[in-house]
Amino acid sequence: MRLNILIEANEVKLENEKMQFVSLIKKALSIVDKEYFKSLYYNEDDTRKKLCKDFTWSVYYKSYDFVNQTIKLKDDMLLKISSMSEKFITTLCRGLRKKKYYNYKNYKMHVKSFELEEEKDIYKEECIFKTLMPFSLSNYDLNIDSQEFQDRLNYVMNDLLERIRGFGLKKKLVFTSIKIKSVLVKENIHYENQYRQSWKGLFKLKGDSNDLQDIYVLGIGNRRSQGFGLLELVR
Repeated sequence: MRLNILIEANEVKLENEKMQFVSLIKKALSIVDKEYFKSLYYNEDDTRKKLCKDFTWSVYYKSYDFVNQTIKLKDDMLLKISSMSEKFITTLCRGLRKKKYYNYKNYKMHVKSFELEEEKDIYKEECIFKTLMPFSLSNYDLNIDSQEFQDRLNYVMNDLLERIRGFGLKKKLVFTSIKIKSVLVKENIHYENQYRQSWKGLFKLKGDSNDLQDIYVLGIGNRRSQGFGLLELVR
């Protein structure tokens, strides 16, 4: 399931960008179903849960200026969320209906509207995808054209699918870059700036069609619920 959320705001601080949207998602979930929210993010002893989440997201800025590490918005922004879980999307929609205004570190956001987007179906074993957000395979220094990259990608996606749907890859994935750019994504984690090797652009992925369908929905790579790895199906 895919959900498009139209948001009005004045600015987004680059170092807080990802956490600003994570905060919105968490708040919308928690105000309507605290038990479900806690099951996603916390253990029984209230420690943070390191769990593979069954959703990913991207943000698109229609028009903006970049000033002093701040995105100054000239128009609304689009938050796109993709998930395999109907409960997650339904709970999120309920929260967005109940609460329209959000605040993260004095940066305000107004949810103007939201609507479901029809997913595309995948029936073939070779697809071309475009990243809507850069994807990462953890902090590994990898050459995207190397066998090490292929091995790491297969390990990460097999583990993800096994945790989310109960079984891993049906067939080994083969990744072919078409127009890929390596980027360093800055994150502020526990008040410390970290840089994560990531990639964005166009690529071809071969594998089982059901695996490709679930990767299209769940996203590719690590830290997807933190705004990495959402894909668009090109063909």
